Amino acid sequence: MMETWGFYVIAYIIGSIPCGYWFTKHFYGIDIRKKGSGNIGSTNVGRFTTHNFAIFVQVCDMLKGLLPVVFALYFYEYTSVVVYRVAFFAVLGHCFSIFIKFRGGKGVNTAIGSLILIHPLSVVVGIGVYHLVKYLTCYVSMSSIMMSVSWILTTVIFHVDEKQVLLSSVLCMIVVLRHRSNIIRLMKGEEPKSMESI
Repeated sequence: MMETWGFYVIAYIIGSIPCGYWFTKHFYGIDIRKKGSGNIGSTNVGRFTTHNFAIFVQVCDMLKGLLPVVFALYFYEYTSVVVYRVAFFAVLGHCFSIFIKFRGGKGVNTAIGSLILIHPLSVVVGIGVYHLVKYLTCYVSMSSIMMSVSWILTTVIFHVDEKQVLLSSVLCMIVVLRHRSNIIRLMKGEEPKSMESI
């Protein structure tokens, strides 16, 4: 049991690495937490740096979800509950980082990274849904939320493993809760639109 918790701790620490905050601080000398939405994710980073730098941060955040899962899969089958929990703790670390006083991002890219090997179809469908909603609405927040909802629908429709459905549901819940301020602004018609798709 103690060894199993070691996987979760490692996943949480890796997920906690605040790539957007550290890299923008180092390369641009700015505290991204004090800019725009205050989020450390790639979308907000892209508003104050460059498109390519935002993609770099996006990839790093995805790796924070992917690498702990790869590590867990070296010891466990991909259907093991340990692997699913590792994915969860990686996303939890991104959202509540121990390195920046338990603040963090909204979990979207790290969740995508954690799902790449667990249920790749969810990632493919989710990205398609994201870009479709983004094209129709120009709202990054709404696109991210609908993508997370598509993870649940994809696992329900195309997979029978209840653990995958549960993981997708939990990750969706995290993404939605982290976007609660965006949801309020959307309801008030105050959410800013963006033509950039990060």
